[in-house]
Amino acid sequence: MPRHLIRRFTARLQPAVDRVTAHPTVRRFAPALADPDLWHLNRRSTARAVAIGLFCGLIPGPLQALAAIALCLAVRANIPLAVITTLYTNPLTIVPLYLVAYEIGRVFVAGAAPAP
Repeated sequence: MPRHLIRRFTARLQPAVDRVTAHPTVRRFAPALADPDLWHLNRRSTARAVAIGLFCGLIPGPLQALAAIALCLAVRANIPLAVITTLYTNPLTIVPLYLVAYEIGRVFVAGAAPAP
């Protein structure tokens, strides 16, 4: 049942992809955006997209989605899923996530001060 719904949703996504690649500012990138791995869900592009989204979610500010799109183009991952996955960081969760990331980094850097 969920697989059927997901396939129906991604089938509706294809006209939106055509509309995006037809835009004048994006037209020069259209050959790179025509790769099916960037838009269809399969196990490899989906796993890459989630990893990219989780990584780029820790980038501050509005650069999260842009970095996720750039990395998706580099490693051929699903663009919409990576951008959606970056949204796990929000005003309620960003402070604990940065504290955990700092503590993990402190483990690997000798002589770093503990978090305040």
